[in-house]
Amino acid sequence: MEAVGEAPGWRDRLTRRYFAEFERVPVSDWDSVVRAVAEPGPDTRGVVWLRREVGGVEATGNLLYAHNNKGQVVLLDAMAGGLAKLDTSLLRELVFIRALPESRSLERLPWQAEAHDYASALRKAQYWLDGAYHGAVELVAPAPSDEIRRGWVFACNTTRYLGNGRWQDGMLDATLVVPKDAAGPFCLPNSDPWGWLELWDAGEVPGSEGFPVPPTPGHAAWFEPTLADLGSVLSASQHADWPAAMDELSGFPIGARALVWVRRADRRGRESVGWLVNALHTQQGVMLVDGSSDSAVALDQTGVSALHVIRYR
Repeated sequence: MEAVGEAPGWRDRLTRRYFAEFERVPVSDWDSVVRAVAEPGPDTRGVVWLRREVGGVEATGNLLYAHNNKGQVVLLDAMAGGLAKLDTSLLRELVFIRALPESRSLERLPWQAEAHDYASALRKAQYWLDGAYHGAVELVAPAPSDEIRRGWVFACNTTRYLGNGRWQDGMLDATLVVPKDAAGPFCLPNSDPWGWLELWDAGEVPGSEGFPVPPTPGHAAWFEPTLADLGSVLSASQHADWPAAMDELSGFPIGARALVWVRRADRRGRESVGWLVNALHTQQGVMLVDGSSDSAVALDQTGVSALHVIRYR
């Protein structure tokens, strides 16, 4: 790429000029890139911006080209003149845009519809929830007052939690934003949901510099699958604020690990988007790390309704 093409904003210019029909698809790793190319079927095309970092500082990246060739996904590296190496070393982020096959590009999913009125927003939200969580999640006390300038901000939770009240069956991403345009609904980032939402409602485009795309939907109920990966639960407690949670964490043995589920309520008092924080008791004190970004944590009490401290082995 010529130097002028590498000036700030190069990716947006490149997309507008050569890939206008491509749309951003959230991905988290190489496997999700391959799935995003495979799922729509043959002749799906994609471009991957491979962002690298060294010592926490962004380094030289690369552009890879993806194609679904008769059901086989191929990723090509133009710089190497052949198949791309799906390397994870020094990986900072994968940014993926995709063009659907012509046979699919004219299709519209039920939740890819405009929703300028409350009834349309409800239908669009439930279509998306049913597709993302296979009927396990429903809206919670939706109302016309959930409208903002660019869309609707609904609360949702698992049907099981709403029936039994057991917190282990609750939802982490319990807020759903439904755009008024034909874009699909999405969850909010966990670490700064309301700041992100304010920028989006003011017109910011997810994926632009400094404004991340929202997370892809995970498990409807986060607790069991997450702890299955971490280890067996030794204890679980609930606190009203950060000082009380920190007191318990400080009393754990050195080397003890815990997960803190920060539960938030929206302006109407409904359960909203939560946050998972990793905690480690060290000789220097309790270290907290954002589970969604691996960055340091600010103990913000805004909207916090409860904190669950879950110590695991």
